[in-house]
Amino acid sequence: MIIDKDNIKSLLFILILGLGLGYAYINSDLNINGTAQVNSANWDVHWANIQVKTGSVSADSPTISNQTTVNYSVVLNTPGDYYEFIRSRW
Repeated sequence: MIIDKDNIKSLLFILILGLGLGYAYINSDLNINGTAQVNSANWDVHWANIQVKTGSVSADSPTISNQTTVNYSVVLNTPGDYYEFIRSRW
């Protein structure tokens, strides 16, 4: 392959063009426009059918008020004592 002035000029032109396109590609901004719609949802979060978990210390049975509040009274005498209740399946 003989290297002459025309081949060098063509090679330089292709190289500069490639660098210019690469630079433009890297520095381009990406703008994404659009809209989204979220339909309303109704949540039904409440306490019902709770059971004291096995291994818990003795306490008053939990009572439910308005399906949103659980009331209970417990005394934890020693480190490691715990009181736990769970929602049983309905």
